[in-house]
Amino acid sequence: MGFHGDEPAVTPRKDSKSRCQSTGGSRRHLFQTEVCAALAPTEAEQHERQELSAVYVPRLAAVAGQLANSATYHPRSLEKITVEVDLGGLPSNRLEIPELTAFWGTFAWADNPWIPDSNKPVLSRAKYDRIAVASIASLEIVRTHRTTYTVRVPTAPGCQAGHTIAKRERWLIAILLHSPRIDVGEQLGRAPQLQLRKPPRLTQSYVWSVEADSIVVAVPNAGKSTITLQQQVNGLNWKVVSQRNAKKDATKL
Repeated sequence: MGFHGDEPAVTPRKDSKSRCQSTGGSRRHLFQTEVCAALAPTEAEQHERQELSAVYVPRLAAVAGQLANSATYHPRSLEKITVEVDLGGLPSNRLEIPELTAFWGTFAWADNPWIPDSNKPVLSRAKYDRIAVASIASLEIVRTHRTTYTVRVPTAPGCQAGHTIAKRERWLIAILLHSPRIDVGEQLGRAPQLQLRKPPRLTQSYVWSVEADSIVVAVPNAGKSTITLQQQVNGLNWKVVSQRNAKKDATKL
């Protein structure tokens, strides 16, 4: 995955005309405008999150700083860094709108009203000016353990070096505190990998992905075979509709 300049990165604000400038075509501009207006937080939600940041970001940053190998180290752009963050017992984020969770990965980290700093209404691009403005999904934030997360931070264009580990930790903690919680092995802003329920013993290991509505396709980690399944009317069962070089496994599904 990694950082990609063409990843959509929108800011969910009501004043979409000033905050959602599109660099793509009119279709992307329309998408950005609609997302910004529909998924922006209310003033009450912003205030609640600001209070949460004021209390917990400094505490979590202090703990992470004690565990860091070198708080003054400047990692290279996109260098994977590991941060210790224990979110257990903290107030959970109530992202009650399914669309909000679905679009979370497309949101930019910068100037995002859903993600306040400890003493500011947002993580300001002015304060974190050495970090490139990017979508949350492109940061590759992965939970690798109960209290451990990794992230790849892109250095802003024109900067010779990025922020120190300590400043990046504080930045990441604010993002994690206000983002949907993820399980170990999951990446923030990316849908969990599809898995079969009670899968049969197959000859190959497959990666499943959604191809279209009610259609999933399996591709092995090695090889050129595929299996396509279609969801049945009852919503529970799936039927093999096609296969290529995978007849033996397809008959088991």
